[in-house]
Amino acid sequence: MKKLLVFDLDGTLSDSSEGILYCYRRTGEAFGRPDIPEESLRSGLGGPFVENMVRIVGIPPERIMEGVKVYVSHYVDKGFSMCTGYPGARKALECLRSKGYVLCVATMMVEEFSVRTLEKLGIRDMFLSVRGTNFKTAISKRELIERCLADAGADVDEAVMIGDSFDDLDAARALGMDFVAAAYGYGLPKDVCEREGVPYAESLPELCGLLRFSTCWS
Repeated sequence: MKKLLVFDLDGTLSDSSEGILYCYRRTGEAFGRPDIPEESLRSGLGGPFVENMVRIVGIPPERIMEGVKVYVSHYVDKGFSMCTGYPGARKALECLRSKGYVLCVATMMVEEFSVRTLEKLGIRDMFLSVRGTNFKTAISKRELIERCLADAGADVDEAVMIGDSFDDLDAARALGMDFVAAAYGYGLPKDVCEREGVPYAESLPELCGLLRFSTCWS
């Protein structure tokens, strides 16, 4: 019997891509990289934030905290306001909660901003806990999911991970946890999901229906 749904945030519950790309561009400009290719920028829509900063912007590791401060200043000033929710989010989450599911969030976004994003979208109250990263210590997606499991008092076989990236999928697989792809997000479109053999939804309302009626997860 499934009782816990662990959601990713960016690309699953929120579309913050415009703000993220904006902040990467402004940070690149501050470090003499005004011409970062769009493809490189978009590769930073998921995965560990600090690693993305080093890889995409090319900031030397010894200056990474300087780069983080530049990024965060732009995010607070403008990037945060660019975030939007996906259509039908609250109704879908209410549907899932009405079926007895406990909901948590595990995201590679910094936890403080994760909570603020959920509050901005009007859905923070839907979740038992929000587990995110910080600027001081490295943490993996798997560890964040494990914290959600502990918060809900759930075993791996009682939970489903819902996300839009290979980082999400790989973490779920490493834990032996069921996974559903948000094919409307950034990194796992329909064709990739079919190739990987993972179930997927192309909208949040569709996700609600998939989880509600799946005989595998009853």
